[in-house]
Amino acid sequence: MPLRKIFRYTICALLLSIILPVGQAFSQCSITTLNPSYCIDAPAVTLSGGTNYYGPGVSGSTFTPASAGAGTHKIYTTDGTTASYTVNTTGTFSPVTLPSPTTLTIGVSISVPITIGFNFSFYGNTYSSLRVFDNGFIRFSGTNATPIPQTIPNAVNPNDLIAIAWSDLNASTGAIRYQTMGTAPLRVLIIEYSNVQFTNNTADYVTSQIHLYETTNIIEIHSTHIGSDGTAQTMGIENSPGTIAGTIPGRNNQIFTADNDYVGFIPSCTEVKSVTVNPVPNNALTVSPATTTICSGATVDVTVANSEVGVNYQLRNSADNSVLGSSAAGTGGNLLLTSSAINSNLSIKVTATNSTTSCDTDLTNTVNVTVNTSPVITTPPANAVVCQGASATFNVVATGTGLTYQWRKNTTNIPGATGNSYTIATTASTDAGSYDVIVSGTCTPPVTSTAATLTINALPAITAQPVASQAICEGSAASFSVTASGTGLTYQWKKNGVDIVGATSNTYTIATTATADAGTYTVVVSGTCSPSVTSTASVLTIQERPEIITGPTTQTVCAGQSVTFNVNVGVTTGVSYQWRKNGSNIVGATGSSYTIATTASTDAGSYDVVVSGTCTPPVTSAAATLTINALPAITAQPVASQAICEGSAASFSVTASGTGLTYQWKKNGVDISGATSNTYTIPTTATADAGTYTVVVSGSCSPSVTSTASILTIRE
Repeated sequence: MPLRKIFRYTICALLLSIILPVGQAFSQCSITTLNPSYCIDAPAVTLSGGTNYYGPGVSGSTFTPASAGAGTHKIYTTDGTTASYTVNTTGTFSPVTLPSPTTLTIGVSISVPITIGFNFSFYGNTYSSLRVFDNGFIRFSGTNATPIPQTIPNAVNPNDLIAIAWSDLNASTGAIRYQTMGTAPLRVLIIEYSNVQFTNNTADYVTSQIHLYETTNIIEIHSTHIGSDGTAQTMGIENSPGTIAGTIPGRNNQIFTADNDYVGFIPSCTEVKSVTVNPVPNNALTVSPATTTICSGATVDVTVANSEVGVNYQLRNSADNSVLGSSAAGTGGNLLLTSSAINSNLSIKVTATNSTTSCDTDLTNTVNVTVNTSPVITTPPANAVVCQGASATFNVVATGTGLTYQWRKNTTNIPGATGNSYTIATTASTDAGSYDVIVSGTCTPPVTSTAATLTINALPAITAQPVASQAICEGSAASFSVTASGTGLTYQWKKNGVDIVGATSNTYTIATTATADAGTYTVVVSGTCSPSVTSTASVLTIQERPEIITGPTTQTVCAGQSVTFNVNVGVTTGVSYQWRKNGSNIVGATGSSYTIATTASTDAGSYDVVVSGTCTPPVTSAAATLTINALPAITAQPVASQAICEGSAASFSVTASGTGLTYQWKKNGVDISGATSNTYTIPTTATADAGTYTVVVSGSCSPSVTSTASILTIRE
């Protein structure tokens, strides 16, 4: 049931008419828990303060507004006694239209009996019938009628009566009719005088109803108009002996008139409360649309067809009854209601509230609202760093309805890149850049992610290889270099496949080369990305500088012999020789050795060799001296013969050339002891000295030479 204040006593007391006012309350003769009005869907009320309760919607001591139905109802409590009455003139004038009354024909000062239709207690007596008189009153007993009203109570007949306007009336000029209405135990007999004129003043008339209520025994007079003929008339009730009466000041055998007038006679232990059950507005009005789809934060226009005037319509959330927007008053036609902003799926109901009674209800039809949310990026694409040739993927996580995606590179749309992820299967350096994605949806606005940077790390690549080979003179610097591209490059030079410690730049230099540095050099270029690349081989050849390990040696030879000078130059690269004598080049002497096949004395001298090579400078050996020893040669022979007188001196001499000459004179082929110089002298010759003398000249070189014979003749 819609939220509202079920009981609106103060408001309703001001706005609604109370049909029957409360009589004087007696112990167990009051209703203390009934409000003046209820909405028809209000919960049942437990009645208290009385003895027995009667009325529409009453069951035992419970009053249920829905069972009573919409309208104004009388709720009674009574103990059933009618010994005395309370007169009430402040109730609500509410005559009843009789749907099918019985019309009475009554003559002058004549009465007609009628059946009440239920048992009715009047001043302690119970009746089931009564008599209706033409002069504006009814009686429960007796038939005496008079057009002359009395002041009551009065023991003079007529008594036991209820008077509307007891005076001289002409029943033939109007209509007197009656009808019993309702269902037990709350039926009511209504006796109506309609436009019955005064006998003495046909210009005026009486139109009034007497209501007799079953069970409660309440009497009501509802007078539309009571005129006057200028004489007194009486309104009230009187018991059968004429000793007790219920009267209204100014209307007891007095001149009076009344219009739209109410008078009630309430048994003393009876209370009547008027309760209005207000209907809720029509809840079957068409509400449209039945369903709608909006974007988050949008409003919904709801149309209520044939809205009711006097009813306010309010949109609410069906789930929690929260208000959605302002209310609007019904117009009698189609009413447009606009909700407040809606951000989630919900069902809208329309609460209709009667602006007078505040009774409300929810219209049966609701509007189911589907909210499409605007795109929201919850996880933007992240920066990526990949190696060239690897794949790169950007992802975006977004919420929203009907999402579509458009990836961009450097703010330019990428054709076909329309998913929540974008993958470059094989990256290239040209793919580096700034990537973002525009996420659109059923609802606006589209949102653009923050940019993610794609960094492409290039694979190591050698763009310039080390020189294929180089020949370096020993002791010179050797340098290797490589040019490479890629990200995060590192270098490792190798010799013959083995890492060179500390050789980790794009160049490698051997400041002073040695023979051992010869070999095959490569460099491995690594980077952030793999694989590494290895350069082509660079062969380093170390060219040995000219060197003399063993130079030519000094020699002495005999003339005519051969002589050879040698030089050992080790591993000198590109070696060439130039032998020199006494500092002058020897033509054609360009080998590692120099030989004089047959020496002559002119060959003696200082010999060296200049050793040249691929590398400079050339080196010159230490000089070797060649000494030529001459062969013994007799240049002047001894005298061929001489005759010496015995006792005289005899001398022999020889002149010879050669190296390291020695002499040995011989006599007759026999060495002469001691005769070892180039001359031989016999100081005192004797006969025995006669003979043939020769000299053998020897030297450092062989063979020795023997002089020609010199014959000594001793003359006796």
